[in-house]
Amino acid sequence: MLPEKFIEYLTEAAGVSDTPVILDAIQNTKPKVSVRINPLKVMSMGVHGDASGVPTTPIPWCKDGLYLSVRPVFTLDPALHAGGYYVQEPSSMFLAVLEPVLNILNCRNLLDLCASPGGKTTHLISMMPRGAQLIANEVIRTRVATLKENVIKWGDHTVVVTNMDPDGFSKQINKGEQGTHAKKSGSKRQDSSEVAFFSVDKSAGCHISPFDFILVDAPCSGEGMFRKDPSAIVEWSEESVKMCAARQKRILADIWTSLKPGGLLAYSTCTFNLYENDRNISWLKAEFGAEIFDLYEFYRSNSIEDKFNRKLVNEWGIRPTKEGGFQFFPGLAEGEGFFFALLKKPGNRQWAIGNGQQAVGNRQLAMGNGQPDHEYALSINYKGEWPSVELSKEDALKYLSRNALRLEGAPMGYLRVTYNGLGLGFVKNVGSRANNLLPMNWRIRMDV
Repeated sequence: MLPEKFIEYLTEAAGVSDTPVILDAIQNTKPKVSVRINPLKVMSMGVHGDASGVPTTPIPWCKDGLYLSVRPVFTLDPALHAGGYYVQEPSSMFLAVLEPVLNILNCRNLLDLCASPGGKTTHLISMMPRGAQLIANEVIRTRVATLKENVIKWGDHTVVVTNMDPDGFSKQINKGEQGTHAKKSGSKRQDSSEVAFFSVDKSAGCHISPFDFILVDAPCSGEGMFRKDPSAIVEWSEESVKMCAARQKRILADIWTSLKPGGLLAYSTCTFNLYENDRNISWLKAEFGAEIFDLYEFYRSNSIEDKFNRKLVNEWGIRPTKEGGFQFFPGLAEGEGFFFALLKKPGNRQWAIGNGQQAVGNRQLAMGNGQPDHEYALSINYKGEWPSVELSKEDALKYLSRNALRLEGAPMGYLRVTYNGLGLGFVKNVGSRANNLLPMNWRIRMDV
């Protein structure tokens, strides 16, 4: 049973005529299964492994997105563990509309503020200009490991993962200090401006400066997940909506000063109500002079309006909102609940046009004992320093379960193991067996 107050809020956001359709979808239909392919890693068959035989349909607003006709056992597909694709809700892939914006305006310094588990971070990695710097931040320390693992699997190891409160970025910018390396396990941050810093590329440094682009995928009341996760219905309350809206305002206020004049801020939630969506946009406009960035006009003025326009948005079932955002409702669009708005900070920024590249430092390839660094096996910049050995699906799953392998005829010593050409990790072949070097916390924990 859906709460009466929720239905009241939904009607206010969706309108009287659409609300019955949305309620029916939430209560009587199943969510779509979808994946987003990693364009940085060549996948000739699209989705490999268990998912390869599943009929797919393109997601219209995301060129790398696919609907699957059934849900496979993703854990048993080695390509997932190799970063070949990411299992993601289709509405969240609407972030794809940002790709021409980020590239034509050449946004060089990007922040994903509330990044874990990493779905939108990996999407930004796929879309951002070559050589741009992306900081993926997660406020909750226990969620950082999952974020880092997904970033590593995606393969661009110049991304920096941080563990900071939102106001910590402006404090670091004001100090003009370089970020410091993460403290040892068990240490605590003394205040919100102290950086707990995890560089995926261990040779990289983290220098925090005002951002060209910030994504705030804000923690919310989760109304858009009701169909996918019934427990979200039990946890919902009018009080939680008000609490989330207030917290979102604090997050936006804390990070706004870290955005360059003329910079862009994308705000998103997975909920429906106006308090957390349109009214927060209205508040940003009134409080900080934020302006809606007109995506329709941007696409038109750059002669790419065939990719994104009002007619397509209507065909996709997405509802434009009063304040200039975009709202997904189940039953209308082929996805779960999602809200998105792109805003511009007042002021003029000298947008550098072009595809310049910045140098990346020499990567740490091996640990102190000469053993190859596991992360490097999954990098898109792997240079072949150690021979690669292709595994069957059966052996790939053995490897991912952290079992020893027998690799007859393979060279001795350290080897990179792959599945369908995608790097999985390293082994040390000693002849009678190949010792498994997969990190213990990465192993598959189900019977294979």
